[in-house]
Amino acid sequence: MPDPGTDSAQEGAARLLDLFQLGFAAAPVGTGLAMQTGMLRITTLHEGAAVVLRIEGQLQGPWVDELRHCWQCAREASGDKAVRIELVDVRFVDPAGKALLTRMHRAGTELLATGVLTTAIRDEIVARGGDGG
Repeated sequence: MPDPGTDSAQEGAARLLDLFQLGFAAAPVGTGLAMQTGMLRITTLHEGAAVVLRIEGQLQGPWVDELRHCWQCAREASGDKAVRIELVDVRFVDPAGKALLTRMHRAGTELLATGVLTTAIRDEIVARGGDGG
């Protein structure tokens, strides 16, 4: 019987390959490269009663779809655990990224932010109650 994790690993590798072919690359952990080159780092953590997606870099272009995919997978796999988004050292959010964060908030995902930009975006989304705009 095949390993159930194999398909996910192969799909992830294929998605990464697609992004490489588009001219994007994964940044090594801890280099700050994601913030300098328009990339996005998504780290999944399991912290107590929550699954945390820690976001670093620029939430724009194809990275918005990648975050959406990771968020949907985290929600499906989390069971009873809450899903939380931590915006850490995010330097840019395009309109599609902001719309995705709004959608996440509406769906009950907690948004945490550090930094002036992401705190302002998070505060605006939360103050509106997640209403579009």
